[in-house]
Amino acid sequence: MPESELAALIENPTVIHADAFPAGRNDPAATIVTAETHAVYPIQPDAMARLLKDDDSLASIVPDLKIHETICEYGPDMIKQHQRAEFRVLFFSFGTEYLMDVRHALGGPDEYGSYWGMYESLDGKLAYQYGSWYFRALEIDGRPHTYVRHYIITGLTTRVPGLRLIAQRNAGAHVVQMFDALFQESVRRYGTTVAAAGP
Repeated sequence: MPESELAALIENPTVIHADAFPAGRNDPAATIVTAETHAVYPIQPDAMARLLKDDDSLASIVPDLKIHETICEYGPDMIKQHQRAEFRVLFFSFGTEYLMDVRHALGGPDEYGSYWGMYESLDGKLAYQYGSWYFRALEIDGRPHTYVRHYIITGLTTRVPGLRLIAQRNAGAHVVQMFDALFQESVRRYGTTVAAAGP
C-alpha cells in the first residue's frame, strides 16, 4: 500500500466492508454478520498486541459489551476461553455463552497477530464465530506507526425481527469505536511514540 494511502488511515479507522445478510440454505446460521476494518496509529505494535492479551481490558475496548464471566486455560501459544457475554446495540440486547480458542502468532517485535474461533455455543445462539487481528510496524514521514487490520464473521442462529437491519447499520461504527478505544487505552497504559506525542 503506498505511503499516501497509509497516511490517510492515521487515526482514521476505515471499514473495508461490513454487512449482515441471510445465510445460505445449508448454513447452520440464520444470519451472517461480517466486518473488516483497517487503520494506522502512531504507536508501537507490541502495545496494542499486549493489550489484547489482557482479558480484563475487553470491556473498555469493545463498546456495548458486558462480559459476565471469562474462564481461561492457558497453553504455550493458545488460550481456551469459556465466555458468557452480552452485546447491546441501541435497544437490542443479545446475551450468549460460548467456548473459543484464541491463538497468538507472528512473533514481534515488528509484527504481531492473533486469531480466534468459537468451537462450541453453549446456548445454541451462535453457529460460528471467528476473526483475527494483525499489527505491523511501519514508518510514515520517518516516524513509527502501526498498521492494524481486523476481521470478524459471526453466524447467528437466533431469528430476531430487525436484527439484520440493526447489524447492517451499526457493525461498521461499532468496529471503528473499538479501534479508537484500543489505541487510546494502549496509549494510556504503555505511552506514546514520538508521533503520538506531537512535534
